[in-house]
Amino acid sequence: MKTKNVEQCLKILKNASKIFIDHGYNKNAKVFYSDLDNRGVVTSQNIHIIALSRLIYGFSYSSKYDNTYLEYAKECVDFLLKNMIISDENGQYFLPTYDLEKGPLPAEELNIWEQSYGFCGLVEYARVTGDITVIEAIRELMIGYINRFKDPEKKGFCFNYSFKNGSDYESKAFQTVIYPSVSYTHLAGDSQMTLP
Repeated sequence: MKTKNVEQCLKILKNASKIFIDHGYNKNAKVFYSDLDNRGVVTSQNIHIIALSRLIYGFSYSSKYDNTYLEYAKECVDFLLKNMIISDENGQYFLPTYDLEKGPLPAEELNIWEQSYGFCGLVEYARVTGDITVIEAIRELMIGYINRFKDPEKKGFCFNYSFKNGSDYESKAFQTVIYPSVSYTHLAGDSQMTLP
């Protein structure tokens, strides 16, 4: 890539990160709020797994340009591992939303789209750092993911899992093919991340 293009990309990267760093960072919790308006005003106390995972991915990937980003990624990973992973009889899963004032917001159901996104940041952080603790967390989460969404009869994956009614094997869509495939591809790309 030409030097001018790299400089333009780095400028965009810094500008995109700046709104979150300047306005969305909670110094006490060491995590970023998910809900900001276009002026950078925090509109809720919520931390959503999708937004958090995307930030972890972005900060981890961008750390090759500025190591400060990796510090933010690590804080967010620590928050996620401590506050946004729940276990039940089917294994672990990502909590969709955590409220910094109220704590975990219970979910009645999970979907494969949201759960797949949860892996996004952790996988990139593990790729960049080689952190064994994170790799093991990914493996444990993948066991619960398979237990909830894999269809043992018709094969493939379903979209919805209800805590009351279990897996909805009729809820198949394009996303139930793409999101697991992407999760598996990223995980399988590193020999340390052997799938269960």
